[in-house]
Amino acid sequence: MKKELPVWKFMKTCFLMICFLSVLFHANAQDVRFTNVDPTSDVLTITNPGSMLVDLTGYQLCLGPSTYVSIGSLTPISGSAMLAAGATVTLSYTMDDAMDGLSLFSNSNFGSSNPTDLIDYVQWGAGSQPRVSQAVTAGRWDNASNFVSGNVPYTTITGGSAASWSACNAEGGAIQIAGTTDTTAEICVGEGVVDGIEVEFVDAGVLSGASSTWVITDQATGDILGAPATQPAGGFSLEGAPTGICDIWYLRYTGDIGLGSATNVADLIGCFDLSNPISVSRNAVNGGAIQIAGTTDTTAEICVGEGTDDLIAVEFDDSVARSGDSATWVITDQATGEILGAPATQPAGGFSLEGAPTGICDIWYLRYTGDIGLGSATNVADLSGCFDLSNPISVSRNAVNGGAIQIAGTTDTTAEICVGEGTDDLIAVEFDDSVARSGDNATWVITDQATGDILGAPATQPAGGFSLEGAPTGICDIWYLRYTGDIGLGSATNVADLIGCFDLSNPISVSRNAVNGGAIQIAGTTDTTAEICVGEGTDDLIAVEFDDSVARSGDSATWVITDQATGEILGAPATQPAGGFSLEGASTGVCDIWYLRYTGDIGLGSATNVADLSGCFDLSNPISVSRNAVNGGAIQISGTTDTTAEICVGEGTDDLIAVEFDDSVARSGDSATWVITDQATGEILGTPATQPAGGFSLEGAPTGVCDIWYLRYTGDIGLGSATYVSDLSGCFDLSNAISVTRLTGTDCSSLSTNDFETNFNVSLYPNPTHSSVTISYKGNNSLNLNIKVFDILGKQHIGTSTPSSNRMTLDLSQLSNGTYFLNITDEDSGSSITKRVVKN
Repeated sequence: MKKELPVWKFMKTCFLMICFLSVLFHANAQDVRFTNVDPTSDVLTITNPGSMLVDLTGYQLCLGPSTYVSIGSLTPISGSAMLAAGATVTLSYTMDDAMDGLSLFSNSNFGSSNPTDLIDYVQWGAGSQPRVSQAVTAGRWDNASNFVSGNVPYTTITGGSAASWSACNAEGGAIQIAGTTDTTAEICVGEGVVDGIEVEFVDAGVLSGASSTWVITDQATGDILGAPATQPAGGFSLEGAPTGICDIWYLRYTGDIGLGSATNVADLIGCFDLSNPISVSRNAVNGGAIQIAGTTDTTAEICVGEGTDDLIAVEFDDSVARSGDSATWVITDQATGEILGAPATQPAGGFSLEGAPTGICDIWYLRYTGDIGLGSATNVADLSGCFDLSNPISVSRNAVNGGAIQIAGTTDTTAEICVGEGTDDLIAVEFDDSVARSGDNATWVITDQATGDILGAPATQPAGGFSLEGAPTGICDIWYLRYTGDIGLGSATNVADLIGCFDLSNPISVSRNAVNGGAIQIAGTTDTTAEICVGEGTDDLIAVEFDDSVARSGDSATWVITDQATGEILGAPATQPAGGFSLEGASTGVCDIWYLRYTGDIGLGSATNVADLSGCFDLSNPISVSRNAVNGGAIQISGTTDTTAEICVGEGTDDLIAVEFDDSVARSGDSATWVITDQATGEILGTPATQPAGGFSLEGAPTGVCDIWYLRYTGDIGLGSATYVSDLSGCFDLSNAISVTRLTGTDCSSLSTNDFETNFNVSLYPNPTHSSVTISYKGNNSLNLNIKVFDILGKQHIGTSTPSSNRMTLDLSQLSNGTYFLNITDEDSGSSITKRVVKN
């Protein structure tokens, strides 16, 4: 078998590949073609009927020699140059309207007749256009003499010949105003009357095109104002169109001409034809919009008969344009439409309707063109022609009268009362029926004369009359108010805030002499109660201050101290003493301290009880002071008058101190206990509730001087948490002290403390302790120790004898928390020492 040369095999492979790509490219090139050409609009469409995407960016559009453009340089009107299978792209390209030939090249080989280069061709208006011979050779056109003719746009599905292209077949015909041959009209718009323009065809037989509609445009701009599918019954209404000239057209078309998205007639493309226009000139009249000057209101109510001319000033709402050759104001009766006046201009200050009949008047602004019969019209319904009325300003005319009032049973219109003291001085008011009252609604109004502030608006007079107790100092006016409609009474804070139709009667003027004792509290606090101790020898001063958030008033002032139970006046000091009030000498119980403000004579000089006071006065709140008496009395050593003693501690014998009361001194206080303290520090060593049988034992107390006291107290004085007598606070009193000096060492025996400590130096740790304590000592290596543990009242809790080296541990876990004394004795030598330990 012969073997092919490698070079020959390679060349054959390349040739086959080139052929394959050529065929593939040729197939792709055959898949795109022109499907729509509109030389008038300079718009063309290319379609890809194949099954693969074609990149048109390198393709060229050519009209003849040197007239070509790359598709990639154009911005599509719609679609994309990357033309997907079944898709279209619409491009803008300048062409000759009358005649031309358009080629589509896949590259820049413009002289080529190869069908892979020259992809498609179409000519219109005349045969033998440039490059047609190339197109015929390439098989892209059937005959050089054949061309497309007729109305644009030209459309095809397959292309390749003049016969496969179709021209636009659309005829809009001619139209005229119905019943005439006119194609122009003039109407009045803006007055609210629809002037229908009926249109008819001159010859409906010439109309052609698959679809039809009417189109209304602005003649000046071509903007499409509407596209009704059919003519409305009665004709076209241009009432809402802008001022100027509108054109009404009849449109026939085939295919999509972009009508749905078009905003201007110039936006239409494709196969369509417009009829001649019906041109309608619109003479606009618009009375505009009016409102009461300075507001957006279009209604008002005025009062007649109250003596005030209520002028209605009217202004234009400039957001609404006004139009029309002539203008005037018109005033009508709303109920009948009767014209009450037609002033050419608004009077200075506004329109006065004081002389108009009762009811509602309407004020209008009128704009018109031509003769509308205004000179002879007596009713607005008589007007005819091109005119427009603004909205009306509707003015209701109402009569009101507040009448006349006086203090009941008199003809007085003034009074004087005292306020703030808690007693109501009622002012009863009656009407003077000689003056008629009128108005749909009524109420009473109470004002501050100086400011006009509304203090109240009771609907009716309270039984017995008006109470001005809560009103401020000064003069109040009581008025009777009659009104119609909303006068703003609900939100008004001042009589000047009232607006609308109302009338006030004359006022009843009431002068208010205000007294207010204010508010007081214990100085430096907000407290109004206190408890003090009396009899313990300390003067508890009650310093009082004012709460300045409460104003005080009244011509005169003093302090008053009373017995709370009886109201008896115990004192009336003009001023607070330096440091505060002293109630040490007052009777047992509760005293009240008051601040009194008054005007005039209230009988204070002769009053013995606060209930005796009368007139214009006011008391502050009271400071209530409870007086509690405590006295610890006097104590002494039983059977003597002694208050001192010396005892020997640590020798194992209890020296009991029996104490008795000196009954010549009375004792008082809700609670009692005994207190034992260290004289040097004041530390509380114990608080036995009662004296133990036989007396107090201080055996377990440390060396020094102890004081025994009797304590009487009322309330909580902090005894439970106090560690020093100085920690006590509140109402208490201590008796005199029984001072007990506790001796040890050579003061009690032949062995001195110094000698003992030299030979028997003991230390305890830890101290304080939770459970046990270690006893460590210097001296002999082995001792026979006797250890006793006492509490602060002298009660023994532990006693043990044990031989020991110089260290041992003592278990205290069974003891309650507290202070204890350890008495440690060497049984051989009799040496002894006492140590204090705290169990916690």
